[in-house]
Amino acid sequence: MRRLASGALLASAVSGALYLGAGSASAEAGARLATGPVSPKPASSTPQLAQTGNTIEIVRQLVQCGGTMYAVGSFTKIERNGTFHARNNIFSFRATSPYAVTSWNPDVNGPVNTITFNGGNCGDAYIGGAFSSVHGTRATDIAEISTSTGGVVTKFRHAANGQVETLLAHGGHILAGGYYTSINGSSADKYMTSLNPVTGADDGYLHLNISGHYQFPGAGPNSTRVYNQQLSHGGTLDLVEGDFTSVGGQARQQAFMLTLGTSRATVTGWTSSEFDKHCVVGHPFYVHAGSWSPSDSTVYFATTGFTASRIFCSSAAESVLTCIVFFRLSSACALRSRESLRSSSRAWILPRSTRGRCRAIRRWRVFAGCE
Repeated sequence: MRRLASGALLASAVSGALYLGAGSASAEAGARLATGPVSPKPASSTPQLAQTGNTIEIVRQLVQCGGTMYAVGSFTKIERNGTFHARNNIFSFRATSPYAVTSWNPDVNGPVNTITFNGGNCGDAYIGGAFSSVHGTRATDIAEISTSTGGVVTKFRHAANGQVETLLAHGGHILAGGYYTSINGSSADKYMTSLNPVTGADDGYLHLNISGHYQFPGAGPNSTRVYNQQLSHGGTLDLVEGDFTSVGGQARQQAFMLTLGTSRATVTGWTSSEFDKHCVVGHPFYVHAGSWSPSDSTVYFATTGFTASRIFCSSAAESVLTCIVFFRLSSACALRSRESLRSSSRAWILPRSTRGRCRAIRRWRVFAGCE
């Protein structure tokens, strides 16, 4: 998960999500319960972002590798049990009690948006963001770094011409996404690129020809980019969010899905007409995160809010509000229009804080044959 926390690294609730799935809500709830209860009370002694006056500091991603948790974002100081640790945009701590902050300090000079590890190798990490130096070594927006010294692994190329927003290691590839049009010497695959985990070179696994951005009357500035991605539990699908209108020659807005084949990843037929709607002018791109159910039959999307026109996106007046909607997924065909596939029963799932403001919480279905 990305973009989850500001302040403490542990949280007990999520404000809302957009849910697209197959199978009943009760079945999915049962699958989630099978993983065990989570206490509403945070564990004691966990580190947190230190108070820094008016500076807004955030954790963008939190990832475990082995017995260590790695946190990245935009911050300068970590506090734990009254002790302060100077850490610029990245740090690590033990995954089990007493959750001690480690001495590891790569000292990145700009925001770090994402971190990933290649398979079970916890000796090196791959980071992406908006920076120009790591541990005193020049590295522009992407780098492989040692988890023992914090230094740059120079064999892996480390230069992009725009911010890197997301990294995902899978099947011997590092799948990168962001604002860039050139990464590690290649401009062949703009905005989303598969990199060799040893050299950092474009390995050709992705050829998506991503293009376009959102244009409608009064639309605020927005640039083509890949913002976030989530690997399915089965490891065969990748859910991707961003600002685009065409992916792999297919019309896509806000989100798309990839099949991760052996030799190449391809865009699936799945899409949602919900995401073709425009948001308020200040938020053309509004689908910022997603997640998979335990069975991979359902996906959840988090949006930046909800407008009075019942579009699942942002609202200037309700910018922190998110809602939930249900869809059926089919691997064989795309989601059909809501007009033709409205189910007879609606799902009204409203966080208490949103009741009376989020109203159009709906369930849609796609039939197996898409007839």
